[in-house]
Amino acid sequence: MTSGVALGKDVKDEYLKMKQKSTFKYMMFRLSDDKTEIIIDYDMCLKKEDNDDDDRTCWDQMVTKLVPEEPRYIVFDIHAVTKDSRVIDKLLFISWCDDSCPIKERMIHASSEDTIKKNLEGLHGTPLQAHDKDDLEYEDVLKIVITRD
Repeated sequence: MTSGVALGKDVKDEYLKMKQKSTFKYMMFRLSDDKTEIIIDYDMCLKKEDNDDDDRTCWDQMVTKLVPEEPRYIVFDIHAVTKDSRVIDKLLFISWCDDSCPIKERMIHASSEDTIKKNLEGLHGTPLQAHDKDDLEYEDVLKIVITRD
């Protein structure tokens, strides 16, 4: 199911910069006010040079920015170490849509997800679906990322 929502003009370019040059630790995307395109929510992004590269701290900061009534698509540049000491770097796609979000917002968000996923190449495995902040416990997400490697 697709909603007819288009990808904003700078989304793909900024994502490629994130992917190739690690410009952001995470990026958040949202529907425009008129619900016609997916845009970058720059106020909700974290530039790579603005942090100490501690994934846990950045993750916690990201989660605190999320508002239940405002769905977001997120790409998080996650670094993890496997049980056999391999370092993995992955771009994790997260669909945030709290259960308390209005039904119309949830429907548009869900039906527009494919638009962004199809245009952002190199995302890690299956997207993470988060419907409340309990779905975003760092340790649990890290286990998922490592087991999907």
